[in-house]
Amino acid sequence: MTGITLQFVAMLYMAIFLVVDPQAGEEGAPQSQSQKDAAKGAIVMIYISGFGWAMGWNSIQYLINSEIYPLRLRAIGGSIAMTFHFANQFGNSKAVPSMFITMTYGGTMFFFSIVTFIGLVWVWFAIPELAGKSLEAIDAVFELPWYLIGRKGKELTKDQGGAVENFGQEKAVESVHQVENV
Repeated sequence: MTGITLQFVAMLYMAIFLVVDPQAGEEGAPQSQSQKDAAKGAIVMIYISGFGWAMGWNSIQYLINSEIYPLRLRAIGGSIAMTFHFANQFGNSKAVPSMFITMTYGGTMFFFSIVTFIGLVWVWFAIPELAGKSLEAIDAVFELPWYLIGRKGKELTKDQGGAVENFGQEKAVESVHQVENV
């Protein structure tokens, strides 16, 4: 969620900048010092957006595949996730130039901001935090109503599994050491 939020804020800044200063991309266009500073900020936001992408959407398909799918579905799930990921990348590379022409630069960035924000809302509702959960507790999370899975899934399935959750940190570490010594 942090990465997606960073990406959203960065794209929103770029969209607002491109609407407020539409001549920014024209060579030789006169700019005040504040416009130059805002342009530098937009350049920084491009990098922040890329950093947010790497933290958020770029890694989500790997996390979902490794934490949510059962073992028997991981290979096919990973294949489908990667297919959609790269098909989306290809589609973006073909669509964005036309979007810049028909929707303007600022309009295109507003569109991407809105899509990113919708994705952030989806993650809030649909993607649970599963750190420290046992397989049984993960199953219990997905038995909750869809609107509670992301927001309250971890909390509502407390005490339904996981060594740290059931026994505490000290006992869990002790159990791991016992298994390693066998």
